[in-house]
Amino acid sequence: NLFYPDSIRPRNYMPPVMLTNVRINGKPVADAYDYVVKTAGDKVQALRIPYDEAVLSVDFTALEYSSPDQIAYAYYLEGWDKDWNYSRNVRTANYSNVREGTYYLRLKASNAEGVWSGQERVLKITVLPPWFRTVWAYLLYLLLIATLVYFYLRYKTRQTRLEYEVKLARIDAEKEKELHEKKLAFFTNVSHEFRTPLTLIINPLKDYLSPAEKTGDKTLQVVYRNARRLLSLVDQLLLFQKADTERENLYVGKLDMIRLCQEVFGNFEMGARARHLRYEFVFNSEETWLYADKEKMEIILYNLLSNALKYTPEGGEILFRVEEGSDRVEITIEDNGPGIPASAREQLFQRFHQVQTAKAASQPGFGIGLYLVKHFVEKHKGSIRYADRVGGGAAFHLSFQKGRSHLQEYPFVEEVPEQTLLPELVQDELPGAVKGTKELPEIVSDKSAILVVEDEEEIRNYIAGIFRDDYTVYEAKNGLEGLQKAKELLPDIIISDVMMQNGSGLDMCAAIKQAPQTSHIPVILLTAVSSTDVKLKGVEGGADDYITKPFEKELLVARVTSLLKARTALQQYFYNEV
Repeated sequence: NLFYPDSIRPRNYMPPVMLTNVRINGKPVADAYDYVVKTAGDKVQALRIPYDEAVLSVDFTALEYSSPDQIAYAYYLEGWDKDWNYSRNVRTANYSNVREGTYYLRLKASNAEGVWSGQERVLKITVLPPWFRTVWAYLLYLLLIATLVYFYLRYKTRQTRLEYEVKLARIDAEKEKELHEKKLAFFTNVSHEFRTPLTLIINPLKDYLSPAEKTGDKTLQVVYRNARRLLSLVDQLLLFQKADTERENLYVGKLDMIRLCQEVFGNFEMGARARHLRYEFVFNSEETWLYADKEKMEIILYNLLSNALKYTPEGGEILFRVEEGSDRVEITIEDNGPGIPASAREQLFQRFHQVQTAKAASQPGFGIGLYLVKHFVEKHKGSIRYADRVGGGAAFHLSFQKGRSHLQEYPFVEEVPEQTLLPELVQDELPGAVKGTKELPEIVSDKSAILVVEDEEEIRNYIAGIFRDDYTVYEAKNGLEGLQKAKELLPDIIISDVMMQNGSGLDMCAAIKQAPQTSHIPVILLTAVSSTDVKLKGVEGGADDYITKPFEKELLVARVTSLLKARTALQQYFYNEV
């Protein structure tokens, strides 16, 4: 056979590259056809794959049948690979853990001569992102960030406003505190100045008391007692001012508590005897030593015994008990009075709080006694508590630690002062030196009759003493009794206090003016309150005159005389007309 070499031509055929199989996460594309988004005839052109199945295996081949072993292949995943991957005669491309995005898989092959074809087979692959990296997720993140920024700015604005308001409140509080301190200082200075004139009143009175007692004149005793009472009130107010400003210091000394308690107990014996009380002092040791401030300890015991004496009914009992333990001294003061209602116990030791009970009328005072007690007990690092007494009544339990270690912050005094405030304080609690003398009413008399209605016994006796020489005087302790006596005795004129327990003067006056048998009787109201509202209520209730305490004796006598003359003239006029 003959051939001509020059007639042999090189073969330039470029075989096309075809996809033979695509596997997605190990599954043929035929079984995951939902991932195919674009085809051309039977050719797959685009895939969309979830991020958690982005594991690809692509098989391909070139249509060259004469010398398939001479064909070389290359693939390039645009967006993932940096350059072409030349796999020679390996016809599979594998990719795993492909991140979300859009990629283009480019495939090419050479011919048998080794010349690379310019034609490429391209497969578009889209890997979907997880839900938290989707556009909607980023919009949600942006919305959350915007919300957080909004609330942060709102919080900062609110905090700034609150800081401003707190600053204003602090400024107002400081101003109020400064004003309060100025008022308290003024109040204290005035109270302190009372002591000088009271001293000049009390001391000279002592010189006149003995001669006056011999003559039977008890007027000076009334003056002396009330001057001492005023001095006692001033001392209590000064103590409260010191406690309220935390400037009160303790002067600690070694005290025999049994002796101290006996002294305080003894000062109230006269008052207890006058009210027929069972008054007992019980202790378990002849000597009980305690480091404390004598003056403050006396004030503690005074206030508790004073309250017990005020609220214990006549014929009742008060028990004062001191018990010494190994490391503490326990003091208990009990009475069988009305006790303290549960609703008032939370405020029991607050300043200016006064307990109101249905069984006992409100007692006069400032409402600072128990506040001072708690304050001074806590100054001594002690404790105080209230409990209901078995069988009814009140019981206050005090507990103090023995030794000096807990009071090192206070100065120690070797000699405990003998004179304290106790005599002045107790003077206010002793029974009055002047008692009213009850006289039988005159059956037949030319004197005009006066009914004096006053709950303070000494004031009532004083007013009765003013008119007793010229008038027939009747007395009543409260508004209810005064109304009853007015209807029974039909006096010519009535002098009444306004503020009284068991019926006020205003209520009594209104009742008297409304009753036909007593409506003609003139009524003079006395009060320590100068308020216009109180005066208006008195006038509306039918009062004929109104006098403010303290009053002058001559003014009261003149008002009574004037009202009686006007009533007599009116009666005479009607008699003449008839």
